[in-house]
Amino acid sequence: MLAQFYMGWGDVTVPAVESVSDAANTPVQSYPVDLSTILKLVEQKNLLLAQDKASIKESKGLLYQQLATFLPDVTATYGQSVLKGGTQVFGGETFSVVRRTVQPQLAASWTVYPGGKTVFESLAAKQRKEVSEAQVTKTLQEQQALAATEYYALAAALSKRTAVGQAVEQTAAQTKAAQARYTVGSGTKYDWMRAQAQHADQQEQWTQAQSNVILAQQALLN
Repeated sequence: MLAQFYMGWGDVTVPAVESVSDAANTPVQSYPVDLSTILKLVEQKNLLLAQDKASIKESKGLLYQQLATFLPDVTATYGQSVLKGGTQVFGGETFSVVRRTVQPQLAASWTVYPGGKTVFESLAAKQRKEVSEAQVTKTLQEQQALAATEYYALAAALSKRTAVGQAVEQTAAQTKAAQARYTVGSGTKYDWMRAQAQHADQQEQWTQAQSNVILAQQALLN
């Protein structure tokens, strides 16, 4: 894969195979990471995808900066005054008069730009943001498709290794049987040598199958 996971895989481990017998008896389903986990890791930790998401943030910032030029400048003021007047007589009684006046004000002003440059710059910033969002979707789909391809390639390599491991075990048993027959005189040396050759051929195929599994694991991890 071209992209790499940039936060590590945590506690995900690659299964170790100590012998041909272990591989022959290890089913493919025992691999510790399933496809759904792989696709989630691509979405959460893929480096190319993270770069595209950062591009979206940058595009949004430029768009908001352009749109801010069309917003009004708003100012708010608040005033309060108290008037203490003389006295007024009501029914022969004297009262002090206190009048409180509150004056809140809100003012907005717009800047009128000549020509259409600012408008078109804002439209261009909007288009760049939309392109960045589309690029994230495209990158995610490409990386998930690539990860799925590598995952199934690994599954095929694991199946192949299991089959070859079983063949190695079978040819080893056949070699021992041919040797035993030759020892007791019921078989020929040619049969024994042919069984040895078949066993050696299967061992060579096992080595190649094991190498293919390692390469497939590295391709998926990368």
